[in-house]
Amino acid sequence: EAFLERSIPEYAAEHVRAGNWIESESLEKSRKEFEKLLPQGLNSADNFLYTLYDGEEAVGMIWMKIRDHRSKSGFIYDVFIDERFRGKGYGKSLMLLLEEKAREMELNSLELHVFGSNHVARKLYETIDYKVLDESVKPITAVVPVVTVGEDGQSLKTERKKIIAIPYYAWANRGKNEMQVWLPVRINDVKVNY
Repeated sequence: EAFLERSIPEYAAEHVRAGNWIESESLEKSRKEFEKLLPQGLNSADNFLYTLYDGEEAVGMIWMKIRDHRSKSGFIYDVFIDERFRGKGYGKSLMLLLEEKAREMELNSLELHVFGSNHVARKLYETIDYKVLDESVKPITAVVPVVTVGEDGQSLKTERKKIIAIPYYAWANRGKNEMQVWLPVRINDVKVNY
């Protein structure tokens, strides 16, 4: 349960930073997403959470789900290293250990997404031979109508405002461990509901 106590607020904060969610609704949205992904909590089928220890001390964890049994593909939902242990190679060790587990499960591919602004995570994946699957990913900018409540608390005001959607980067391992690449779906159009 410590995993959920840490992960739900972190996931909410990432979406707020990226501009996907507003802060006042972010925790509830994050809880709902975790409920969908883990309907039976940490005992949900096809989900595997591993904790990395250094001696008796937990230094980090990783969460993977088998997404498709026919294609034997897995998706890494979370990689976490406690702040006290960052920059010491534990993230790399955790990823390589998960790849071993994936091979034992006879998975053919692993995929993960990372916010484009997460430079530390991106550097980690590069050091273990993961490659961005879509290197043409760029922030999407649009001008959309935004409705706000007027100063009187009754009237509505519509303005056109510029928004920027920060992309995720999809990664797959193309290194020496012979994991296959699983390509993501390309986004061709963005629609804003208002």
